[in-house]
Amino acid sequence: MKPYRIFTLLLALAALSSSAGAATRTRPRLPFTATIHVGDTEYVSGWGSRDPKTGKHPEGFEAQTHQLLVNLRKLLQRQGLELSNVVHTHAYLTYPGRIADFYRVYGEYFPGRPPALTTMGINRLPATEVEITFIASHRPDVTAIHPPNLASPGYASPAIRDGAFLYVSDMGLGGSRPGSVADQAREGIANLESVLRAAGLGIRDVVKVEIYLTDLEQAENVDGVLRSVFLTAPPTRTVVGVNELPGGAQLAINAIAARGGRRVVAQGVAGTGDQSPAIQVGSRLFLSGRAGTSRDGVAAQVREVMDDLGLLLQAAGMGFSQVVKGKVYLTDMDDYAAMNEAYGSYFTDLFPTRSCIEVGSLPGNAKVAIALTADASPRR
Repeated sequence: MKPYRIFTLLLALAALSSSAGAATRTRPRLPFTATIHVGDTEYVSGWGSRDPKTGKHPEGFEAQTHQLLVNLRKLLQRQGLELSNVVHTHAYLTYPGRIADFYRVYGEYFPGRPPALTTMGINRLPATEVEITFIASHRPDVTAIHPPNLASPGYASPAIRDGAFLYVSDMGLGGSRPGSVADQAREGIANLESVLRAAGLGIRDVVKVEIYLTDLEQAENVDGVLRSVFLTAPPTRTVVGVNELPGGAQLAINAIAARGGRRVVAQGVAGTGDQSPAIQVGSRLFLSGRAGTSRDGVAAQVREVMDDLGLLLQAAGMGFSQVVKGKVYLTDMDDYAAMNEAYGSYFTDLFPTRSCIEVGSLPGNAKVAIALTADASPRR
């Protein structure tokens, strides 16, 4: 493997350290890495608003959002990238009622082609009030997709095509018009199909969906809509309950679609009629989010979930060393230390990038849910 530079996070949202290659890497205190460059893709961990000059967070929501985006721009620049290279963003806000304000500040940093965007209001984050995680591209031919029937706000593109992959925003895919959650799901799927058609893809090309609900008890109604659409080879899926969604919506859906052949990976882990345990496209593997069920606490649930995810990685000919991105959802951020200890024990070499947020609820009253993305391509 070629030597590569990678920055590891020593303390949450604090100083970065670098290493020149596998022989000189040191294990960080927290089990995640700031950035990973694999293939043409740069994965960036969840980042907060601490000012590296003062070691403190600025006062107020807008100042924190500005500082956060400045931090991320500097981090990308260390990897030879700019904010214009970002293709997909997830934004997590703990300030109620500030999503519209976030869009106004965020949009200032993307005056040209904004990335696909997913935004939600949540309970807590580990060490900040606002957090953003990026996927950026080193490819020169990234393009935005604008279906003629969907309006595009200045702060987000409906979708971004990056090579074989299409990243689809949550904006316009839930709506805030009156109606049931099932109605919003049908509207969201119809808009998703419009985006896919504009990109020359179809519903069967969707490999991953993330579903955010302000009332997780409505998940069964959404499942019925999804089953009617994804009749064969459904995508991987993660479902969580959050506090707030754009425009007062009850539901938000984002998606990743992929051109070309794909393989459903299910060995050793049961799937359901509306989701696949894992889907592999080329060297990249998307794994459905899995929620813990153990009654022995969060650490036991983390081990239960990671063992299942490990079976899927093994079935795809990979291991935890190929994981490039992790998403951890907790129902209580006080479980952060116990989760880190259990989660980190599965990575003996290189930690993946990661975001960790406290959500309102998880399926089955789980304490933790985890979703992973892996890639067998060499890291750079």
